[in-house]
Amino acid sequence: MSKIHWQSLWQRGLIWSLIGMIYALLFMALRVLIQGVGGIGWPDIPAGALAAGASAVLYGAHELALLSTGLGVAVGLGLLMSIPQITLAEILVAAALVAILVGLSFSFPQHCTRHIVGKLLAGLLLGGGGAALLIAAESLGLLPDSTLAQVMVLIGISGLLYVITIRGWVRLVQWLRLDALPCDPLEALVMAILAGIAAGSIWVLFVPILAPKTDTWSWISMVIYHQLPETLLGGFLGGALTGIALELLHLPWADDL
Repeated sequence: MSKIHWQSLWQRGLIWSLIGMIYALLFMALRVLIQGVGGIGWPDIPAGALAAGASAVLYGAHELALLSTGLGVAVGLGLLMSIPQITLAEILVAAALVAILVGLSFSFPQHCTRHIVGKLLAGLLLGGGGAALLIAAESLGLLPDSTLAQVMVLIGISGLLYVITIRGWVRLVQWLRLDALPCDPLEALVMAILAGIAAGSIWVLFVPILAPKTDTWSWISMVIYHQLPETLLGGFLGGALTGIALELLHLPWADDL
């Protein structure tokens, strides 16, 4: 029986608890936003896919994540303070353009983000697939109608499958030549995605307060703030348990890709 390394167990649980909270917040905000806007029958699937894709990019592009997220938050707050009526599309485009300009102006020579294409694809497909399994489990009565339980299960499924299969996804992308672009444009694209997510999250959280009190935005605001504590707790617990399970199963960190 393999010896348990308690320090690695604690570190991995902590790192994944942070990833879980980010994933959970994105999933909840996107699901509520899609429900409020309407037009999609199962909002959990696109919300799960986008949240997992964003989390995979964050997990796989460490040197870009802080800069890109900071740019997105700064652009989002700046535009909302100066133009409270700005739309989601406008704030996404603005944040993405700023991030692209910064990404093309500076390079990160220590680690090329070429494999981000495979990681993003894996996150999108596994997150959407995990959400579909979640819907099926709920319809069969196998899962309680609880945000806490939903988030914990979704993070567990997506996280375990991601770490187990990520090398296969990267090899598939290499075989399809989807990662043939040079590093600088890929870095700019990754930064645009992360900055857009950050700016969009700022918009989702604050525009219901700043915008006129329409029925739709009042409902979105109420649901977000009502579900926020349970979502954060579910993300923390689900991420921590997933990280501990990954360490106990001796699965690789996938930080060498």
